[in-house]
Amino acid sequence: MAERWLDYQELFAIAATAAGVAPPRRKIPLPVLYTMAGIADLLAFFTRRENRFSIASLRCSTLLPDVDSSKARQELGWQPAPVEGEVAEAVACYLSG
Repeated sequence: MAERWLDYQELFAIAATAAGVAPPRRKIPLPVLYTMAGIADLLAFFTRRENRFSIASLRCSTLLPDVDSSKARQELGWQPAPVEGEVAEAVACYLSG
């Protein structure tokens, strides 16, 4: 868990830096993403392979609201790690497997 909420542009820029690649230059419209995810779902079904880019994962990514961690910080003493390190760790895990 990281210390602050990120928009997708900032998240992808941090992830790209961690992966050693250039960040995305343009946004892909949501209807196009849903079409691509549907195609990926079909390919995964017919090839019987895991699909990391699915309609379900895309739908989940658009449902999450901005969250406030102040209660966890105050009542539980939660001390989150810097977001850049957390994203870098997630990228390393994704790339390793």
